[in-house]
Amino acid sequence: MAVKGGEYATEIPQPGSWREFMKWRRDHKKLIKLHQARGEKFPAVGSDPEGLLRSDKDSLTWAGHASTILRVGGHTILSDPVWSNRVGVIIKRLTPPSPAWHEVPPPDLITISHNHYDHLDSSTIRRVKKETRVAVPKGVGAWFRKRRFRNVEEFDWWQTKEYDGLSVTFVPSRHFSGRTLWDRNKSLFGGWILEANGRRTYHSGDTGYFAGFREIGQRFPGIDIACLPIGAYLPRWIMQEIHTDPDEAGRAFRDLGAKRMLPIHWGTFRLSDEAMDAPPETLRAHFEKEKIDLGRLLLPDLGSPIHLV
Repeated sequence: MAVKGGEYATEIPQPGSWREFMKWRRDHKKLIKLHQARGEKFPAVGSDPEGLLRSDKDSLTWAGHASTILRVGGHTILSDPVWSNRVGVIIKRLTPPSPAWHEVPPPDLITISHNHYDHLDSSTIRRVKKETRVAVPKGVGAWFRKRRFRNVEEFDWWQTKEYDGLSVTFVPSRHFSGRTLWDRNKSLFGGWILEANGRRTYHSGDTGYFAGFREIGQRFPGIDIACLPIGAYLPRWIMQEIHTDPDEAGRAFRDLGAKRMLPIHWGTFRLSDEAMDAPPETLRAHFEKEKIDLGRLLLPDLGSPIHLV
């Protein structure tokens, strides 16, 4: 199926020419050398000293890039799980996934925001049992069925399904899809609202800033934690339509009316021009400028669960 558009624009324009793109690639390499010479910092790897991941307590864990582990109401939900050392063959992981795969409780549900390689990773999915329930955007189900997954359900925007006390809703984003040169926007993309045990979390997947954040917040008031992307935003002439920068992510957080924010999509793969430690520093400055309580900004170490109380 091809994405035809709808409430929000889905066909993202491609700015610039091929010559401009190649010039950017050359400049990108110079910038990276400068970041490395400065001694950019990477996210610290933490631990789970209280054993929250294996307990019956509700928790949320950032495992690197856009991968999260939600434990809520007795369910384990993996969102955009990527435990590989490389994605798309050439992009090397710069911080280890944490917790290690053998420490992750077997998932009851996997949610996929879209089919880009850094969000839908075949090496990681091979480790998952075939009977695991999988929630995917419309058009992505065939990828899983081809790999013999037996419990795959596709979602359209705003569609909700109930699984044993867990409510799952697929919501819009501003991005695009495709794993090859020939399947651009042949499948949908978006984020997930997960509700159980009186808690409501939001995982946006990849997205540029758009009016949808306000509508998501209106339809799902009182979001406990919003997982929002803050990395891969430079140069803006390439990234603006598809990736929020830290200031836009902060604005999205305010639009959503969420209680707390967990920044994702940073510090793991080098996908753009900014230094690896720039996104959280810029976001913290945004919170201070907008006089948002810094206690609402969650910046845990990799693999350190946040107790949902």
